[in-house]
Amino acid sequence: MSIQSHIVRMRNSLQHKYWQLLYGLKRLRVIFDYGKLLAIKSFQTRTSGTVRLAGYIIHFGDITQLTGIFKEVFVDRDYYCALPAKPIIIDAGANIGISTLFFKTQYPHAKIIAFEPHPKTFELLKRNIEENALKGVELHNSALGSSEEPITFYVSSDMAQGDIGASAIKQHVEYFHLDKGKTIEITVPCQKLSQFIQSPVDLLKLDVEGSEGKVIRDLKENLRYVKNLVMEYHYNFTYPENPLSLIIAALEESQHLYRIEGGAAGYRLSKEETYLIRSVRH
Repeated sequence: MSIQSHIVRMRNSLQHKYWQLLYGLKRLRVIFDYGKLLAIKSFQTRTSGTVRLAGYIIHFGDITQLTGIFKEVFVDRDYYCALPAKPIIIDAGANIGISTLFFKTQYPHAKIIAFEPHPKTFELLKRNIEENALKGVELHNSALGSSEEPITFYVSSDMAQGDIGASAIKQHVEYFHLDKGKTIEITVPCQKLSQFIQSPVDLLKLDVEGSEGKVIRDLKENLRYVKNLVMEYHYNFTYPENPLSLIIAALEESQHLYRIEGGAAGYRLSKEETYLIRSVRH
């Protein structure tokens, strides 16, 4: 082996160790921040406020929900995908922006189009993007579905500052909040996602609380432009417009390889389950 080849191997090895160390330090900060959230939650149940997490200033409406979302997104990395350095990402169901912040952490030069229908949640989303001076993020205060007309949206009175379970499906909200608060109807704008996917998109993150079938139905052949998809699928046999069969058929027709994760452990069957569907177009 020549001296030059040896130097190249040493340089590559040092670079690899450097990135391993940097990743380890970032993971330690995330774990520390999650512990901080748990501590705050134990003293400030269901209160709004501001906290610094993963290097970002985050305004939130509910500490319990923030703790759960932060764990899913930053600790468990549910939405992680290997993407190019300057990806185009659609964050459908952005909530207060934790997933958008995660994507910007992974890909600082990403272009992100984010949707959030709940007015109060959108206020927090907008504030979190602006106060962290994130560039390349386009925000839409609207639901996604099969029409361009305003739709009825359901939220729970126990989540006055924003609800991660707010949905266009009344049963969905009542399932999670029936014993906690009153279901309130509001009207929100609605858009078709297909008008935003007319060319290749590196990642579509979809979390629309039971309206996945409507969104996928609208996309139709445009799904072929989506290179990677990470979707929360909310199963309930009483949702006639959200069958898993429709979503799987659309993925297969668009030549997506897919995997379904999650659900209850063991053999127990439930009327309501949440699954994570990952797919990549091959």
